[in-house]
Amino acid sequence: MRNDEDEDEDLVADTSPLTPEEAAEMQELMHDLFGMMLSVTIETDTPVPGMAEELAQQIRVGIGEPECRIQIDDGTHDAVVGPTGLHTDDPHGALQLAVAALGGTWEDPDITDTSMGPVLHTSRPADANTHKTSAPRVHLWAGTAFSLIEYIEEHA
Repeated sequence: MRNDEDEDEDLVADTSPLTPEEAAEMQELMHDLFGMMLSVTIETDTPVPGMAEELAQQIRVGIGEPECRIQIDDGTHDAVVGPTGLHTDDPHGALQLAVAALGGTWEDPDITDTSMGPVLHTSRPADANTHKTSAPRVHLWAGTAFSLIEYIEEHA
């Protein structure tokens, strides 16, 4: 008869250490999930091609990370900048940098605490400098990828 200790030994025997390539991939994934992200959304009924990407490019230059990855949600008006090298314990500072990069008058940020960390959100009216469209508002969020995922799940 086998006991729990024998089963634990079998589980350990079935696992092998990560190869250097797998360890590097795991480290990159952890950086992505726990890194500071900035999300920009254009409030509009009809997506305007390139508008969210244009603002995301302004953000990444404004935060001093012109090579930072931009993820575009195809067919929508959303873009995410990151993971950035900004401090994950300072989403307020990250949001301030993004706001400064885009300019304009922004609302005071709202803070939502999630179990994975805080998410800060602000918005401002779109203006003629934003793009040639009648989009009413631009929204910004700052938080780690995990906290943004949780925020989205709670507010969907």
